[in-house]
Amino acid sequence: MKKFAVLLAVLLLVSCSQEELAIEDKLQFEFQKPNEQELEQLSNNASNFTEQEIEQYYAVIVFDYQILNGNKFNKLTVNHDFDWGAFMDGIELEVGTMYMNGESSLSNFNNGSFKQETLRFIFYARDFSREQLESIFETYKLHISWQKKNDGEIIEKTIQIGDYLQDKR
Repeated sequence: MKKFAVLLAVLLLVSCSQEELAIEDKLQFEFQKPNEQELEQLSNNASNFTEQEIEQYYAVIVFDYQILNGNKFNKLTVNHDFDWGAFMDGIELEVGTMYMNGESSLSNFNNGSFKQETLRFIFYARDFSREQLESIFETYKLHISWQKKNDGEIIEKTIQIGDYLQDKR
């Protein structure tokens, strides 16, 4: 019986050490209505519109990702490939504010053990159909890479951000 317990313990250790470690990720990508503070900012900047028109015409892009690595890996990198400048240039309006930068933050802890980026971008959405917005963002990708500590192998992962897009306006 004692030999069986030792054999079982060895098998458990071997199976646990062979376990594939993975990066944990959380992603939020959606369109929302502007909150109270954003509506107030828009009212001050877009005086050509009534409050009702501002609520109807403007939307907020919320993009938030968290990549959690703990201390399992080295050299965590995260990049996204969306051209915000080109998107903003595509928002044409003869009067009033086309877009406003909202809030943005980027965090990177302990040499890449945790990365987070949060963005709230307010834009004039009246002339965009839901289908147009989906097609703009369908190719948007988040590229993640990290290095395994045990053998130095570089692992790469790509997330299609457009697949996460939700319209909550």
